[in-house]
Amino acid sequence: MNHQFTDNYELSFHTIGRSPQPIIMVAKQLKAKEIHLLHTVDTISTCQEVEKELPNKTIIRHEIDRIKPAKMYKAVNTVLQTLPTGSIVAFDATSGTNKMVAAVSMLVFQINSKGKHKADLFFMDFKEYDPKLRRPVTGSEYLWQFELPS
Repeated sequence: MNHQFTDNYELSFHTIGRSPQPIIMVAKQLKAKEIHLLHTVDTISTCQEVEKELPNKTIIRHEIDRIKPAKMYKAVNTVLQTLPTGSIVAFDATSGTNKMVAAVSMLVFQINSKGKHKADLFFMDFKEYDPKLRRPVTGSEYLWQFELPS
C-alpha cells in the first residue's frame, strides 16, 4: 500500500465511469479544494450521484469525448492556467474508459515535465475481489499513488 500523498491538493480531476462509489471514495481521501469530473454524455448520472454524496464540495463537470482525448486535454489545461505556479493537483484514474485513463496518465507526465505544477496520479485498488458480485470486497479498497518515472 502506498499512502504517501499530500493534503494540499488545489484540485482533483476524476475520470468518470458508471460507478460513483470509487470516485466518491477517492475524492474523500484526496481532500482537494475543488473536484473536477471528466465525464462523457453517457456518465452524467454518475456525476449527479457524486455531487449528491459530496454536497459540501465545489464540483465542476467537464464533458469530454470518450474516444478522442483532445477535449480532455483542453479542459484540464484551461483549468491549470488559472492556478498559481507550484500548485499540486491530483488525478484519479480509477474510473472511465481505458483511453481516458491512458490520456490522464499522459497529462500527469506532461504537467510534471513542464514544471509549473506538480501532478499526482491515483487509483483506487483493492485487496479482495468477489467474483460472484463482480466487484471488490467492501472494506478491502485502498488508494494507490503511482510513482512517476524519473
